[in-house]
Amino acid sequence: MEKGKSDNNTTNNVNTDTLSINDFNESFHIYLEDLNINYIFAHPYLLIGEKKHQKGWIISLSVSIIEASKYLREFIPLIAKLNAAVEIPINHQALTQILMGYLGIEQFNVVINIYPNNDKNAVNIFNIIMQINPPIRYPKIPTAQHLINNIFIKHEYHSVIKMPSDDGREKTWGINTDGSLTYCPVKSPYKLNKSIQWPFDKSLLNTSNNFNKTVGNRAVITNTLKKDIKGNVFNGIYFQEWWIPKKCIIKSGNKNDLINLYNNDSADNISFQYYIHKKIERLNIAPKAYDLVSDQQATHFVMEYIDGVKITDLIGNIQPLGGWIKLNLEKRKLILNIALQILDIIRSLHLCGVIHRDISLANFILRKDKKIILIDFGLSFDLSNDSPLRHPYTGVTIGYSAPIVSDINNYTPEYSEDIFSLGASMIMLFTGIYPSYFDPGNPATNYKKLKNLIPNEEIAYLISLCFSKEKTDRPHIDRIIEIVNRNCQSLLNIHQRELYYHYEKSDLENIVQSNINSIASSAFINNEGILESTVNTRDKEIQANFSRRKLVGFHTGISGSTTMLIQIMSSVTIKPDIIKTIINRNISYLISYLSNEQPVGNNLMNGYYGIGIAICQAIKYQFITLTEENKAILRQLIHAPNYENNIWEGTAGKGIFLLFLQNTLSFKDVDDELKKIVRELTKSQSRDGTWRKNKCFLNHFTINDLNWGMGAAGITYFLIRCRNNDNSKDLDSSIKKSLDHLMNYKKVYFRDASFIYGSFGIAQTFIKAYDCYHDKKYQDFAEDLLNTPFIKYLKNNLTYGSGLAGAGHTYLDAFKSFAKEHYYKKAEEILLYIMLIRIEYSADITYWHNDITRSTSADYMSGNMGILSFLKRFHSISDTFDTVFDSK
Repeated sequence: MEKGKSDNNTTNNVNTDTLSINDFNESFHIYLEDLNINYIFAHPYLLIGEKKHQKGWIISLSVSIIEASKYLREFIPLIAKLNAAVEIPINHQALTQILMGYLGIEQFNVVINIYPNNDKNAVNIFNIIMQINPPIRYPKIPTAQHLINNIFIKHEYHSVIKMPSDDGREKTWGINTDGSLTYCPVKSPYKLNKSIQWPFDKSLLNTSNNFNKTVGNRAVITNTLKKDIKGNVFNGIYFQEWWIPKKCIIKSGNKNDLINLYNNDSADNISFQYYIHKKIERLNIAPKAYDLVSDQQATHFVMEYIDGVKITDLIGNIQPLGGWIKLNLEKRKLILNIALQILDIIRSLHLCGVIHRDISLANFILRKDKKIILIDFGLSFDLSNDSPLRHPYTGVTIGYSAPIVSDINNYTPEYSEDIFSLGASMIMLFTGIYPSYFDPGNPATNYKKLKNLIPNEEIAYLISLCFSKEKTDRPHIDRIIEIVNRNCQSLLNIHQRELYYHYEKSDLENIVQSNINSIASSAFINNEGILESTVNTRDKEIQANFSRRKLVGFHTGISGSTTMLIQIMSSVTIKPDIIKTIINRNISYLISYLSNEQPVGNNLMNGYYGIGIAICQAIKYQFITLTEENKAILRQLIHAPNYENNIWEGTAGKGIFLLFLQNTLSFKDVDDELKKIVRELTKSQSRDGTWRKNKCFLNHFTINDLNWGMGAAGITYFLIRCRNNDNSKDLDSSIKKSLDHLMNYKKVYFRDASFIYGSFGIAQTFIKAYDCYHDKKYQDFAEDLLNTPFIKYLKNNLTYGSGLAGAGHTYLDAFKSFAKEHYYKKAEEILLYIMLIRIEYSADITYWHNDITRSTSADYMSGNMGILSFLKRFHSISDTFDTVFDSK
């Protein structure tokens, strides 16, 4: 075979027998150091050279995990000839994360990145790469255009930064030469802009991107159901005969994607799923297998369409905050019926020698005839001798997947894995709480928690054993069925009541103190003592520790977490020296970040204004002094320009910073700047009372035009707070016009109950409006929002911005403003729930998983500091412990 050419359809020529375990533990920087090549760490890559241009060509190289080490050894000596910046994986662990999709679609299959300086340099680099023997197998890069062999190309920003955006998810921003940021959405599949001049040979320009909707001779795709890294799922029509059409599901796996150490890829996985479905077809517990079709690009599995509801959605709808003890008899009967059917399905599967390995409520569907069907056999394993698969596929569903051995070379799945996942599923079934909030390493603590939620000792003990980290603790499926059947009537007879968890005021004080102590642990800080954050990913199967990093934001990042940590530290009795040291290190990091003019933008939640609040807080509580340098930094922020209106990224967010600065330090120009912002906001308001985003890509009205974080509710909240400085008629007119507009759109934002994005943030604005104007209609509207039934969906998230802590804060505000004990009780119910599901690492260290992804961070709006601020505020309800946004 000639150099530079390969047949990517060859799938069985890679010799894995010659690979040693050392190949999978190597650090690639060793090869750079051997050649005296300088580099810096830019997780998950090592960056060699400097990215010199704002935007241009990026050449990306893909290679399978089996051939990667060999390919990198051939590529690295050529780096000096490329005359361009290059990125290669840090080590084999980073390589695995890239190729398994753990880091998201942006970096999926991108093993090497090269950043040419110009078109001529790009062509020269291409010619040099073509001298390397291409890998036999390489996965496609969905975010770039295929050039030839394992070479892919795109024209994008060279330097980017990832930050949580105004929808709460991490997004990518291109860094311009002037330091400003431009949102650059990920394109998958990638399409090259036709206006860009093509520097390579015209024969390499492939603009076809046709999507074939026919699958074999009998199936047609109608629409996309799910599209992700692991493969695509489609709705379709299957023609058993041409005159007998049936609705079907089509699962597709791309060839050469997700190649594992045993040379199996996504297409092989789809074939194995078909095999499993055919093997268990007689059991009638899974969708019927219709057809298996393989083409040049992928393998497709056509199966029966199951018309029904996923059990996880059903339980989310019927389980209240408080679990089994709050359910009525009819709902208890339904859940027991579901539980017994699931147990019987698992027993039947195990009798066939099949382990599902991904048991979760999301993989069970309740049909309209009340029969349950098990789906998604992507991780399954067949223990029989005639199985075509000898090594299991790897994957994780957070909260449900059993802890397994680390030596995957000598690992054979066991039935006990399904028992662990069954225990996790029973936690969700009987309590409505995601199993992510329980610690499998501590069955005794889980038993105590479960007894409060399911007052049946035998069932609580059974579930805690199933969910144990130790596989020898987990009972056999027959024993589980016996115990559940024996306790059915007892479970039905449990007296329906409110959640009750006895606590003393001292218990709450101890939890607050122990959470502060935990900040010094590796769960929250890195080796330098800097607080790290976990980002909100789209895929619950991406493990949280893969995405921990230093962020400076106020919503998610050092600014918000340090601000609240300082405030809470000021109010507790014991002030550990190590926490003071951590605060000082993080404030120093923020000041340095500002001084070096790093690109984050002039905004509150991700940028400079949030850093400004943290610096003010540190000065207020004497962690640092108001030096001339710090004065200059703050003064610069006072006059920093802004081009949006809202709290998240606009002038209202800047106004929140200025109010905090005004109430913390005496600064000239703050009053004038606040008045200027008020004038700008009242002037830019539309006649209907709304404010539109200047840079919004959508012309139509959206939910983001209303909510607290990005919309009118947050702007109005800020304007109400400004009435202390300016009670003009124009300001009152603007506020009331916006409030009237918000009251017209109640139905739009009722389903999302969160603070930043939904009804509780809007309710907060109306509570403040009532405090200001004492108009009963504002109280009535706020209470209408607070009584939403959709608060039950927040139990999957404990945070201030998106979960229960934000709802708890708002209930406390309603209690103080409306003098109704009812809202104090609602806040206490949230308090009891949060206290109940805390993770007790030791006697003096307590923390919470932020949400069902098991992520743990100190972040204010998306982590533990927001949760802790609610607990501290509940504890100090008669004192003055305000949120940062209400600081006086």
